[in-house]
Amino acid sequence: MIEKEQYPNCERLVEVSDKHRTIMEFLDSVESEAQLAYWHHDDGVDNLVSVNNRQDIVLRYLGVDPQELEKERRVILDSIRS
Repeated sequence: MIEKEQYPNCERLVEVSDKHRTIMEFLDSVESEAQLAYWHHDDGVDNLVSVNNRQDIVLRYLGVDPQELEKERRVILDSIRS
C-alpha cells in the first residue's frame, strides 16, 4: 500500500493540478509570441537565462520539486511492479 506522506511532491501536484493545467495551457497558447527567461545572479554577475523547460518552472512555482517528483514517481512505479 502506498502511503501519501511518503510522496509529498506527488501529493502537492495532485493538490494543484487544476492550477498547473491552467498555467501550462496559457504558456502553450503564447509560446509562439513569448520567450520565457529569468535573471540569474551568480558570483556578482547577472545573466539572462532562457527557459527551455516550462514544466519545471511551473512545478517550482506551485511548490513541487521536479527532481524529487520524478524520484517519487519511480519509487511508486517500482512498488506497483513488484
